[in-house]
Amino acid sequence: MQTKNLAYQVLTSEFDLEGYTAYCQGLESKNNRGLLLYVKSNIAASVVNTPDTFQESIFVMIKDSKHINKLLIGNIYRNPKSSRK
Repeated sequence: MQTKNLAYQVLTSEFDLEGYTAYCQGLESKNNRGLLLYVKSNIAASVVNTPDTFQESIFVMIKDSKHINKLLIGNIYRNPKSSRK
């Protein structure tokens, strides 16, 4: 979410949307631009820790209202200049 040569620190609160919870990754890093994933506030969700295979990624587990069904949602950034590996 950051421009490549940003001169100041981006705050998560700058991306707040009423009625949604923002899950962020990498906004504090000067090497990454950061990722955001929005989930409607009335949906139960939690961040899932993942291996560092994808350096710029965020995964969120979403649960239905009865906490029976789960859905894993991921947001992965792949630099266009990166190798295919």
